[in-house]
Amino acid sequence: MASRVATALRAAGAAEVVAVGGDVTALAALGLTVWPDATPGQGPLGGLVVALGRSTAAVTVVVACDLAWLDGASVAALVAALADPTADPPPVVAFAHAGHREPLVAAWRTGPASAALGSAYAAGERAVHRAAAGLAAVDVTVGATVVRNVNHQHDLHR
Repeated sequence: MASRVATALRAAGAAEVVAVGGDVTALAALGLTVWPDATPGQGPLGGLVVALGRSTAAVTVVVACDLAWLDGASVAALVAALADPTADPPPVVAFAHAGHREPLVAAWRTGPASAALGSAYAAGERAVHRAAAGLAAVDVTVGATVVRNVNHQHDLHR
């Protein structure tokens, strides 16, 4: 699954693909750089804080690794949404939207997002959607399969 997601990120033009947390040995065997999750077991917001805190890119795309149908075009659309010069205020985050906002398929303006989410996490918040609630955001419509995650083998056949 991590390899499929990495392929989609690269197809969108990602300069680097990094996995946060997980099985370091297995992920490294796939050719991925792995950053440890500083607070494993505390939910995805901790991994997001690590990704944004360590990234040196102006825009960082963070996606869950269980997205079997993520594609490069959808990722590219998220990044492009942050570059919209007509947006007022300029968005800090572009969320994938397929009937609902998906906080684990998003492009983030790294600096502002890192500060805001890091502060929320330090204050005890663990839900990505609540931590990002005060940020200027834009929704990017994607196909429903793009945000469909795979939790069980039978999910692949739905």
